[in-house]
Amino acid sequence: MLRAAGFDDVSVVLKPESAEYIKDWLPGSGAEQYVVSANVTARKPKAAAVAAAVSKAAPPPANKPVGC
Repeated sequence: MLRAAGFDDVSVVLKPESAEYIKDWLPGSGAEQYVVSANVTARKPKAAAVAAAVSKAAPPPANKPVGC
């Protein structure tokens, strides 16, 4: 999803130590086997690339008074 939104250098690093905390959410449920905390990082594209993409986008529709 982050790449589709235009981000680069996307990284997701799972934190296995989070299982120690998650197992206490619902003791005995095994939730820690399905849920994990993670560090998610990404880099925004450069301003020039964003400006170029915006300039290529279709212009917004003209504002017209309501009821016309």
